[in-house]
Amino acid sequence: RVLDSGVVGLAIRGEVPLTGLVSRGCQPLSDAFRARGARIEFEDDNDQLVIPELDTGGGATIKPIELAIKAQEQMDRRFGMFSGVRLQPDNGYILEDIDQRSFHPGGGLRLAWERRDMVPSPLESERVSSLDYCEVRLFQLNPAACKADLKQLLGFVRNQCEEQHEVVLGSLMFTCGGRGARFFGGEECADANCFQE
Repeated sequence: RVLDSGVVGLAIRGEVPLTGLVSRGCQPLSDAFRARGARIEFEDDNDQLVIPELDTGGGATIKPIELAIKAQEQMDRRFGMFSGVRLQPDNGYILEDIDQRSFHPGGGLRLAWERRDMVPSPLESERVSSLDYCEVRLFQLNPAACKADLKQLLGFVRNQCEEQHEVVLGSLMFTCGGRGARFFGGEECADANCFQE
């Protein structure tokens, strides 16, 4: 039976430590590039991250759409492309799926931006906020990278439990419907199998 809505809850009594993990296995399709002229354009309910061009070094630049076209040459067309954006050099990337509509006529990248907590609050009169640091890299979901990422995370939990002499009592897994047999080349329950190992 398939349900298309609902709520799942879990109640645990006592002092039971919980470890939350998020796994997403992406493979890079490009190098990382600093953005030039990156800014957030603030709208009432539709903030936009605008990236006009990328710095390739030595004063040269490339338009984000040119980078995406180059990345398409090596990507597996069964899976979409994601832009990875980070606003600090030591943070992870925020991933956003991209397609033709993500690029404006000049070849720049335009993404919906819901993370106002990550940029300085604009003054009431300001509609645009320039970004001091913005880095862009293109990614693609990859079945092998997904498995490797999940195994690495589970290995971290296993090692932590061994170091602290703790025992794992169980696990609860929520997986994306897209991470099914079709994504993993016919392998059924690939994510669950990682937990069993």
